[in-house]
Amino acid sequence: MNMGLRFKKMMMPAVVFLAMALVITTTSMPIYAYYETKSSVIGKFKTLCDAHPTYASYASLGKSTQGRDIWIFRIGNPKGKTIMWDAQLHGDEDMGSEIELLMAKWLLGSNSATARWILSRNYVLFIPVIDVDIFARTNANHVNLNRNFVYGWGASGSSSPSSTEYRGPYAGSEKETQAMRNVFRVYHPEFYVNTHMVAGPNLFSWEGNNATLVRMVKTKITQISSQLSVTPYPITSLSGYGFAVADAGYYFKACAWLLEINGPTPPSFSTLVSHYYPKCLPILIAMCQLA
Repeated sequence: MNMGLRFKKMMMPAVVFLAMALVITTTSMPIYAYYETKSSVIGKFKTLCDAHPTYASYASLGKSTQGRDIWIFRIGNPKGKTIMWDAQLHGDEDMGSEIELLMAKWLLGSNSATARWILSRNYVLFIPVIDVDIFARTNANHVNLNRNFVYGWGASGSSSPSSTEYRGPYAGSEKETQAMRNVFRVYHPEFYVNTHMVAGPNLFSWEGNNATLVRMVKTKITQISSQLSVTPYPITSLSGYGFAVADAGYYFKACAWLLEINGPTPPSFSTLVSHYYPKCLPILIAMCQLA
């Protein structure tokens, strides 16, 4: 056997092992903060709600571009004032999905006096995954959903279909956008939080209306954060058009907020649980108390 052939045979197992290792590494590597699949977090929400039928239910609020269900999870008193949180309007920003699942678990399973009080008087809605089709900043039509909403459409984003800021061919063109606008019509949330990641940490208030209520929320968040011994998010006014929060505020009169949960480096899941979730919980409690 010549030395070249012998060397190739000796190297073959190592090459195969290396290729397998690369596949395992790259397929499990997080992009942004890829904590789990979309179907996995939705499945956990369903299991949690099924375990607490007295206080929880869920329904499809519409179909995505590729025909998948977009799920809304409803917790608390249907006759109470409504607070709504969503996540993955940008499909590669899944940190909000995990925080909302932790909030749902706290509401339904903690047995804390505050959680029980919220269950008795508020209707808390979670939409953990809006862009259910793909793990990307845009939807399956390559439209940035947070530039596609009707209020002020065209004043932000890009007209180029090749851009990740593409706002779509016309206002509200996307099925996901249409489903979300219908949610506002059906449930009339008094408070709405649209979650994102990477461009924070910051909580943005949309002050096109409800300026007095916005100030009350700011004060209440500070008070509750102090009671829970956490540092509250900086709060900044949001200016922009085509955004979900502006649409919710202008057309549907919600007190609307955009939460950029973290900065440019996605945290580990343990840091999400220990650091970011405790900073988000006072926001939910404050809105429930003021509703």
